[in-house]
Formats: sequence, C-alpha cells, structure tokens
Amino acid sequence: VDAVQRMIEGVARGPAPKDVPAPPVEVAAEPVVASAPAEPDAALAQAAARVDALSDSDSAEAWEAAATALTEAWKALAAPIDADRSSKSRAEARVIDWRAARRAEAEAREAALQAVLAELKAELSALADAVEAGDIKSARARLKALEAREQPARGDWPPAERRRLDGLKTRVEKLVAWERWSNNQVRAELCAEVEALPAAGLHPDAVASKVRELSDKLKALDALE
Repeated sequence: VDAVQRMIEGVARGPAPKDVPAPPVEVAAEPVVASAPAEPDAALAQAAARVDALSDSDSAEAWEAAATALTEAWKALAAPIDADRSSKSRAEARVIDWRAARRAEAEAREAALQAVLAELKAELSALADAVEAGDIKSARARLKALEAREQPARGDWPPAERRRLDGLKTRVEKLVAWERWSNNQVRAELCAEVEALPAAGLHPDAVASKVRELSDKLKALDALE
C-alpha cells in the first residue's frame, strides 16, 4: 500500500526539473577614443629654423653654434616623429654643404699660398745666384722686387725664407758698399786725368775728345749705382 501511495505522489509531482543554463550577460564595450596626432618637437624645430636662417655671409662661429644646438636638440628627443626626422635631415644637409664649401675654400687658399711660396723661393734662389756671381745690378733689382712683394704677406713667409732674405740683403748691401768704394776710386782716377789734361800739351780737339771720354766713364759709373 505504501509503495503504491509513493508512486501516485511521484506521478502527481511530475518529472524532476533539469538544470537550466543562465542567460549570457552582455558586457558593454568601452568606447574607443582616437588619440591626437603627435606634434613636432618645438626645440628641434627651433634649432632647425636657426640653421635655415643662416647664409654664407654668416660667421663660422654662428654656423657651428647652430649645428651644435641642432645636435643637442635631437639627442634630447625621446620619441621623434617623421616631421622631426625631416627637420633634422634638412638642417644637417645645410650644415654639411656649408662645411664642404668652407673646406674647399680653405684648400684653394692653401694651394694658392703654396704656389706663391714656390715663386718666392725661386726668386730668392735667383737673388742668391746674382749675389754669388757678383752681379750687383741684378741683385739690387731682385732684392727690391722681393721687398716690394705683397703676396705672400711678409708675415706669411716661412721663417727659413725670411732668414734667407735677411742674409741675402746683408750680402747685397756689402756688395753695393764695395762697388761704391771701388767706383769712387775710379772716379778719383778719372778726375785726376781731367786735371792733368791742360798740362799734357794736347791739341784742343784731343782734349775735348778726352774730356768726353772721361765724362762718359763717370756717367757709366753713376749708372751702375
């Protein structure tokens, strides 16, 4: 009887409920906020503009100071963007071009100076040859030309060449002094000859001819000096 009663109660209750899955919980998506585009670095832009403002007429100090400022601004930049790289490249290209131009100018000046120094050494050698040969007229002319040279400026002469010129100048002065003394001796002899003409008993035409001859010799001596 009890068993039948339990069966009747079970039928009345119906089947045991099964586990029903809970409905999914919808999670709202976070809104996507677009980030603002990065701006070029102000310090780097200023340094690049400083380079751009320079011209060939500006001093080397101004160019090098601007180049240093550009380098320091780039090193201080943590996260460069394309605009920063572009500014740096453009300014660096200007600095490189300026340095190349100055280097070319310096090389040209040095080449010109070396050419002038080569001419100077050749002229000094020619002066030395004239002194050794006792060619006083040529030596004096060459010394005068050397002392009047404007290029290279005397301060740019190598020390050895300055000493060489000073030594040659001393030798030329000695030659000139010796020549003047020697010529004075000849002048004295010529004057003595002129003074002796009246007592020589020569025909007046012969005396006149002798006077012209002695006068020409005196003029030749003067021309040497």
